[in-house]
Amino acid sequence: MSLSAVADLANDLGNLVSRTTAMIARYRDGRIPPVVEHASLAAPIEAVRREVPAQLDVFDVTAAAETIWTLVRALNKHVEETRPWDLAKDEARREELDRVLYELADGLRIATVALSAYLPRSAPEILQALGQPDDVSWDNVAPGRTVEAAGIALATPLFPRVDAPT
Repeated sequence: MSLSAVADLANDLGNLVSRTTAMIARYRDGRIPPVVEHASLAAPIEAVRREVPAQLDVFDVTAAAETIWTLVRALNKHVEETRPWDLAKDEARREELDRVLYELADGLRIATVALSAYLPRSAPEILQALGQPDDVSWDNVAPGRTVEAAGIALATPLFPRVDAPT
């Protein structure tokens, strides 16, 4: 794994897990709301569902990882665009906040299941941090399968920073 891939892993996925769990803990007392219909992340989720199995069938693990990473990047962009911290300040936007937090948890769960072969140790930790079953069968790479959960807290860093010796 290249140094840049390791940085992407820590920055993109690690930060997404941290931000998502922190916002659920802070804004919803550690509860993932019940299933909420959402379509804002449908395209990158569908790309993972459709393209990754085909890419893996021809042993193109790099392309498969990139397809999944496109979803992770879309989730991070979704955080920036929806600004849950602003939604949390307005009680009238409670349902919108629930939808956004569910979208983030659901998308993160999907990405985690899809990445489980790449991250056999970290994937179960991410699912546990989200209060989700540890079933990583491909059938779970589908929207709306994130279950209502409680007790979500800020996740411990998955990929702690290691400084190179000087």
